[in-house]
Amino acid sequence: MEIGVDIIDIHRFDEDLINNKAFIEKVFTDNEIRYCMSHGHPAQHLAVRFAAKEAVIKAVAPSGLVPDMRDIEVTNEDSGIPNVRILTKEGQKFEFKISLSHSQSQAVAFVIAERSTKNLIFLDSVKKSGPDHFQS
Repeated sequence: MEIGVDIIDIHRFDEDLINNKAFIEKVFTDNEIRYCMSHGHPAQHLAVRFAAKEAVIKAVAPSGLVPDMRDIEVTNEDSGIPNVRILTKEGQKFEFKISLSHSQSQAVAFVIAERSTKNLIFLDSVKKSGPDHFQS
């Protein structure tokens, strides 16, 4: 298990940066851009997602994985609970817990990254169960 945290001043996402299409499209996914721009104060939402991406990079760095910012996607469930995932094959080896918060001036993200066990095949259990285990 690894952790990452990042804090950013929201004023860094001023109107000039928000209108810098090349930067926005290099850092954020289409889903993130739509979500952030649909809010009255997109700078807060962009900044907290940027902080989340930085925190994810810090959390997975000990594994040797260095994802591009755009390969990290921060979404929200309908309830508002944030989720994060890395959109590459290597990134699918991790499960994340994330907490996001912002005030009017700062945004912070805290991430816990754990190696995923969802897609692992446990050969010992297959050997013990024998070939009939896979009959339908």
